Amino acid sequence: MVLLRIAIGWHLAFEGGTKIHSHWTGKKPFSSEQYLRRSVGPFRDHFRGLVDDFYGMESLTYPIQSAQWAAKVDRVVAAYKLSDAEEKSLRQKLSEIDARAKTYLDNADNQKKIVQYEERVRTWVARDAQPHPTFERDVLAKEQGELDKTRTELTGPVKAMDAELDEAVAQAIGDKQLAIIDHVEYWWKGSGSREKIDYATMAILAGCGGLLIVGLFSRLAALGAAFLL
Repeated sequence: MVLLRIAIGWHLAFEGGTKIHSHWTGKKPFSSEQYLRRSVGPFRDHFRGLVDDFYGMESLTYPIQSAQWAAKVDRVVAAYKLSDAEEKSLRQKLSEIDARAKTYLDNADNQKKIVQYEERVRTWVARDAQPHPTFERDVLAKEQGELDKTRTELTGPVKAMDAELDEAVAQAIGDKQLAIIDHVEYWWKGSGSREKIDYATMAILAGCGGLLIVGLFSRLAALGAAFLL
């Protein structure tokens, strides 16, 4: 029983540690997004809801996306107390990116594609809400994959601009550091539900696995691991 407990703990700890390490290397950070997107069963709406902007409609709506970018810059300026020159440079970059996003999203051809995509999403959601036999579920899953492909194509340029803004934010911050509590608060306010779920998953896996290995709070750790599974 002790060996079994240690083996299970090692498996959990290794899974958690591998996911944490993926965020350190930055090559392919662990993300639960695809798992949550493919959720099925009676709780699928709950798990899908953990993915922010599940269908990408916020990214494809200029006023919403613009407001989110402005809020991101405001958080950075307030948290890191940027100098006037640093703030001015960052806001200039934001203005440039914002203008490009508006041009892209207001383009007539892109607007037509977005409207068609919205209609396909509404149709798919209505069908997915109905009970279906297994073979029809397979068809819906295939259609979801096609919707995901369209979403990725439409939101790709906006996501690239978002990444560009993140780079500008990193340059503006430079080597400035926040106190641990301030950093956690800053991260919490700027993170979506899925990101918080990812970090909670990594922490629970590594934590419960470590406790099972050393035999500390074994029942509580086993309960936590079982709940996560």
